[in-house]
Amino acid sequence: MQFHGRTNDTPLPAAGFVHFLFDLLRHGYVGYQHFGGDAVFLPLRDSMLEQLAHMRDPLPVREYLDRLLVPAFRGVIYDNHFQIHDVTMRARDYRLHMSRDFVLRRDRAGGFVTEIDGEAHRVLGTTLRDGAPVDGILPTLTPEGELAWAFGRLAAAGDRQAWEIVALLECARTGERGSITVSLAQFASYSPATYPLLETREVDGVTVLVNRTMSTTRSWQSVRDEFLQSGIALRGEPVLVLDLRGHRGGGDFWASG
Repeated sequence: MQFHGRTNDTPLPAAGFVHFLFDLLRHGYVGYQHFGGDAVFLPLRDSMLEQLAHMRDPLPVREYLDRLLVPAFRGVIYDNHFQIHDVTMRARDYRLHMSRDFVLRRDRAGGFVTEIDGEAHRVLGTTLRDGAPVDGILPTLTPEGELAWAFGRLAAAGDRQAWEIVALLECARTGERGSITVSLAQFASYSPATYPLLETREVDGVTVLVNRTMSTTRSWQSVRDEFLQSGIALRGEPVLVLDLRGHRGGGDFWASG
């Protein structure tokens, strides 16, 4: 979503534009609910209107952008596709660090259980190796497609340190407690060099359509055309799984074409 003010300094009717802008966000911005919905945006709108009561009206465009819109939205929106004039509300880039050595599952009490040497162990808590608390459990899928959890964390891109998590465990049978140190490896998203960009396959009688990109560049035109044709070929399937894991993005208008 992009908002481009006029490049000159012609004043804008301040309060009316704020109401219009927030109505547009509420009904037209896909990230509105993701970033907090009414609970976040309506108090932000009211705060901006309060600030405007102490500013010039009408307000020059550049002041509107630099003193009001940009500072306000930078605090709540982290979206590389959200731009106000020449300022992008850029999100931080993160990398996934995870261990494949342990599979965690929910128990009846809502906690996590993992099996070690044939014994079930409850996870009582996780910290970083230096003792700092961390929410060190992330959702994942087993190779068989089962929903599960694993020890892991998200770290900022460029952070190349070797992450380790210390998990406090309790043996479900004996009640004995102890801790283990879990090394986390960095995992990249699916790569076109390893995974097909587009393919149709069958798993246990269910048709699976795999798509890893919908780029708008000319070099991906064959992928786009094949994807569009798949809608015709597969429209009669009683069940269809669309596998978009590791999708590299693109333009959604190709899909609606």
